[in-house]
Amino acid sequence: MGRTRSRRPSIQDAGEALSLIARAANILVPNRKAVADYLAGHSLLAKHLSAICEVTRNAFGRDVELSLELYADPETGDRYLTLFVRMRKYGPRFIDALEAVSGEFEAKLASVPGYFLLTSDFRQPGGTHGV
Repeated sequence: MGRTRSRRPSIQDAGEALSLIARAANILVPNRKAVADYLAGHSLLAKHLSAICEVTRNAFGRDVELSLELYADPETGDRYLTLFVRMRKYGPRFIDALEAVSGEFEAKLASVPGYFLLTSDFRQPGGTHGV
């Protein structure tokens, strides 16, 4: 009896899953190909992404822009899947709220290959929500 080989998700599979997540949580994905490629190579991280996006959307509300992007650190070359939170007005408790949401999934991602970051670049919302 032969071994069953697990199939690595394709970029197309990751792209389709990404589209569903973006629609469900009303999230921008400016460079879908780069994000889908990263998720295809990090399937365990991809499995958590829907829940992370949903928790983040619920915590910050519908009026906040969420943008899922692949950030490349110019100094190290490391790549991070990053969910940016962008608001029209940043209040004094914004960082606390960001840390609270991060804390909800931090333990689950500790043993998952790949990098994920929930943060803000403190830009004003500028895109159109969703797909």
